[in-house]
Amino acid sequence: MDWCEPRDFSDWFGRFFSLRSLTFILIVALLVIFEFRFDWMEKALGSYLSTTNRQRPETGEIWETAHDTEQARNSLNEITVDRETLQRNARGAVDLADIISFIAENQSVMISPEHFRSLYMKLPRSIASKIIAPNDLLRLLGEGEWERTYFRKYGNQLSIYLIDGSNRALCEIAVPDSTLVQIERRRIVFSGSLEEWGFAPERIRPANRFFSSLGSLPEDVRAEILARPEDILSAGGRLVRVGFPPQGQAEWVDIGFELDDGSQRQVVILPAREWALGRLRTAEESAALSGPVIRNPETGIEP
Repeated sequence: MDWCEPRDFSDWFGRFFSLRSLTFILIVALLVIFEFRFDWMEKALGSYLSTTNRQRPETGEIWETAHDTEQARNSLNEITVDRETLQRNARGAVDLADIISFIAENQSVMISPEHFRSLYMKLPRSIASKIIAPNDLLRLLGEGEWERTYFRKYGNQLSIYLIDGSNRALCEIAVPDSTLVQIERRRIVFSGSLEEWGFAPERIRPANRFFSSLGSLPEDVRAEILARPEDILSAGGRLVRVGFPPQGQAEWVDIGFELDDGSQRQVVILPAREWALGRLRTAEESAALSGPVIRNPETGIEP
């Protein structure tokens, strides 16, 4: 009879107040009371979710926002660390070539006027004058408004800004790539002869022939071939021969200057523009056509 529909009100009343119904109602009431009192369902569900959190995929807008925020924070930290490292390296630079090597494209660095002046004074005069004339630099120092030196690299060009306390550029200097190469590629000195360091015999000239042809060229062309004569003068010894690289290697090539101090020979390697060496070869050919060249059979040097 429990599985059939109640027939009258007394049957409904009897079933509702039966022991089974009252027990079920009491259990449900206790569960509700305990839930409001102790929040056991939320705590149990939270414990379950916390336990299985690592196994569930991180999806949804909240997770994506959190990931983007974390990535942005990491990127900002990396930029900050790189910037601090770059500034620290710049402050410790001992010459201008160090700063040029530190700065990547579209990066910048700041140093003090005193530091820039010390780096400027270490440059050969022929290179320093291409950046800024000594009189102009002295005038800026004398005016007393120059407070910071800002370097920024754009492609193959370095821009230098001399800035005052109001962030106004007192002077803007654009250093071309040719000057950058001459600053970065310091002289290299080897012991031995030109042949020992890879220069072919047919591409070696006596020093007097080289300088005779060099003197016939315009000043701007000579500067692209021998921009730093100080590097050869400081090596010491008598300059006897000059070695050339094969033609068409690259925009910038290395030429070797062989010096003899009486006891040993050494080779000084300096950079030069390939197109300027082409002008020098043309000048040599013109000089050769104008008359025979007589050489000393022992030294190979022209009289």
